[in-house]
Amino acid sequence: MGRVKELLNDANGLPDLPEGALEEGQISEINNDWLRQADEQNKIDAMIHWFLSRFCDPAEETPYMSSEGGYIWIHGGPYDAMEEIETRFHEYVDFDTIEKAADSVQSDGIFEWAPTRLMYLGDYDLEIEDRNEPTQKLEATIDKLKEILNLTGNDAAREVARNLAYSGIIGALETFLWETMKFWLTEKPEFVERIIKNHPFFRDTKIKLSQIYSYQDQLPELVMAYMRNIVWHRADQVGPMFKHGLDVSIGLNTFETDIKKRHDIVHRLGVDIDGNAVIVTDDDVYELADRVIQFATKVNEKIEEASNSPPF
Repeated sequence: MGRVKELLNDANGLPDLPEGALEEGQISEINNDWLRQADEQNKIDAMIHWFLSRFCDPAEETPYMSSEGGYIWIHGGPYDAMEEIETRFHEYVDFDTIEKAADSVQSDGIFEWAPTRLMYLGDYDLEIEDRNEPTQKLEATIDKLKEILNLTGNDAAREVARNLAYSGIIGALETFLWETMKFWLTEKPEFVERIIKNHPFFRDTKIKLSQIYSYQDQLPELVMAYMRNIVWHRADQVGPMFKHGLDVSIGLNTFETDIKKRHDIVHRLGVDIDGNAVIVTDDDVYELADRVIQFATKVNEKIEEASNSPPF
């Protein structure tokens, strides 16, 4: 994977691994045959790489509600580093080395871990075979999230339910954008070329003349690696991908207020920067759901029009 792997690892803060350490075509699955022969430090780095691809600080992904006693583990957890690493690698690595890897990932004082999207969305590289699939999945997910509002319970439980539904809709929007971009870059290779030529990250990347031929075959993979590191609710990151790749302006910044509210729910314990409680009503959830579906429909229309036009 060469330069692609280096860029991905640098962006995620993951240990760089030697050639052959990862399964062919994978970005985070360790090759067991390589692992058996690796020295101790490479084994530790590989296990850290594997774990941090799949688990993260719960503050990054998990809603926190003080009224409910802490984090709401909506995607499963909490997970224990030692247990997860040992379960995966005990057949290939001795216990002492496994323990060193677990101690390393816990060195910042995090002992309860949440799953990353690689875990709770399944295979992040899952092929999208139909142009309508991202929208269909978006609609199905939103329908399930709206069903949360029908749950009964006390006021505190209802508050948690509304907050989870509201935050989940933003998450569903992110997944729609990722899957839509993934489909079209796979469907139309000329869009990859357009990104390489126009997106500032790729356009301004310096390479040696001797690397040109090795880069040529890796360009689609390089774009996908970059995409995996995007925060898919950030307009400043997502907008340029659609603009430079698909030649459409999606207007994600229209959700700025909603994304900020989701941030306060997930990362500020349900209060805003001034300490005021974030209030989400049932109507807020339904209204956001409708706007997200309308947004997705409009994005699809714009892409359809652009994809039928000359790419350059």
